[in-house]
Amino acid sequence: MAVVYSTYYDADGWVVRRVMCDCGSRTIGLPTDGADEVIVEAVYWGSRLVGVKTVDRSRP
Repeated sequence: MAVVYSTYYDADGWVVRRVMCDCGSRTIGLPTDGADEVIVEAVYWGSRLVGVKTVDRSRP
């Protein structure tokens, strides 16, 4: 399992900013100037993405 931290930019869409092992932070600190940011858990099995769960998001 990996913990992924991403930010949404109008021009580029979702941009992955950080990928951590399961031991990474699960909360968003100070958001980037009103940007939509998200932390998800991603599970890979047999070289395929089999599950994604939103852990924290800067916007509801």
